[in-house]
Amino acid sequence: MKDTRNVPLLQTKRKDIRAYRFDLPDGDYEVELLFADLNARSERVTYDLGAVATLDNADFRGSVFNVSVNNRPWLNHFSPAIEVGGNRCISKKLHVAVTGGNLTVNFEAVKGMTFLNGIKIFRIH
Repeated sequence: MKDTRNVPLLQTKRKDIRAYRFDLPDGDYEVELLFADLNARSERVTYDLGAVATLDNADFRGSVFNVSVNNRPWLNHFSPAIEVGGNRCISKKLHVAVTGGNLTVNFEAVKGMTFLNGIKIFRIH
């Protein structure tokens, strides 16, 4: 795994998810989603001692999906593999105002499957 200090967190993932719901006190929060497409081809694997291969986004086996938070679109046609390559971490952060006592993160597959490696939620004071 490249570009992260969260290696243990990113070695697993939840796949084909539709939503996560968190019961939280009303207030302002930062939501951080962590992704690493472990199935997409990477530009170089650790045991590859040869030259770096060129990447062609059409060859990625990666997934493409939409993410919304509290029914508001956030990430549209998002593909971690296309943005950063396979076996690399990408983190997306959003500030959210929670009202009504819950925070819902929804996932909708466009191509392949939805997945998430980690989620962090911090209350902003």
